[in-house]
Amino acid sequence: MTASLIIVNDGSNLPPPRTLNGADTGGAIRSIELLNLAYNMGSQRAIALGLREAALRGDSDAVVVMDADGEDRPEDIPKLIALLDDAPDAIIVALRAKRSEAILFTVLYAAYKMIFRVLTGKIINFGNFSLISARALERLVNTPEVLNHLAAAYVRSPLSIRSVPTNRGKRYAGQSNMNLPSLVLHGIGAMSVFADILFSRLLIACSGLAGLSVIAVVIVIAMRFLTDLAIPGWATNALGFLGVLFIQLLILMLSSVFLLLNSRPLVSVTPATLSEQLIAGRHVIRGAE
Repeated sequence: MTASLIIVNDGSNLPPPRTLNGADTGGAIRSIELLNLAYNMGSQRAIALGLREAALRGDSDAVVVMDADGEDRPEDIPKLIALLDDAPDAIIVALRAKRSEAILFTVLYAAYKMIFRVLTGKIINFGNFSLISARALERLVNTPEVLNHLAAAYVRSPLSIRSVPTNRGKRYAGQSNMNLPSLVLHGIGAMSVFADILFSRLLIACSGLAGLSVIAVVIVIAMRFLTDLAIPGWATNALGFLGVLFIQLLILMLSSVFLLLNSRPLVSVTPATLSEQLIAGRHVIRGAE
């Protein structure tokens, strides 16, 4: 079994390595090529360009997506490959069996997963580290959601997903640049993949609340004119509050409808349609053997 490596440089100014350091791989690695992107596009679009490149070559049975900082361990790749034999058309994802994040991150991540499930009805408990079969790759590079969030695109697609427990590796060097704003944007990117479902649920929720506000208005009017429970001014204040609430819900409902319609373009940008101009240059570290 041999592999070709495609390393995506997402706008870094650091000089690329001229040769492959380390022990001889015994011919297991056929080639290593560095793609230098024209500018910093973010991790998800960088991955999408890497998948596009792999799909254009079309010479692999499967593609592995992983970070190059050491936190995704290369020794876990055989575990992913082992499952591919039983599911040749599936996507094999790595689940973190052991996590080592700070308490604050753990709490915020748990809150994010709960909010994500409420808004979309889906669960995402894995990251980018995954193995994609050749057939699944052909479908994914023609899926626009991959540009926003790879893991969410997996869940949204009809492709079969298998999982393998893995541990987090130790970074080779440096510290992660991921901060709270970046994590929030990453979470929003995942939700954007399910924008139509999110807006549909928002529309249903607003419709239900609007209906309850109308019922509340009827109850307030009935209590005002049919009972002796009225307190001076209370009915006016209650009707004013319910009227404002109803108008706000109506605006949210109309916004949800328009956003839902706008999220269904006739032609979408996909990894397969990305321009070659987004790649500023290619650097061969090891040629094909």
